[in-house]
Amino acid sequence: MSYIVDLCGTLTQVPLSFFKFKEVRHDHIGDTHFINYGELTFSIHDNTWKRVQIDLRDSKIDSILE
Repeated sequence: MSYIVDLCGTLTQVPLSFFKFKEVRHDHIGDTHFINYGELTFSIHDNTWKRVQIDLRDSKIDSILE
């Protein structure tokens, strides 16, 4: 599964593994999340961010159950 994020003004598809890094800063303004992973900053819509969080949770549960 891939997710659309805005990297430097360009919409880019990224896999779920992209979100498994430890975020340095996370700002929520309106319906957009601005997330910083050190040198990399991107924005993501709130609906997409919620799907990412659900999929990360499900992935973690699956790894525990295996």
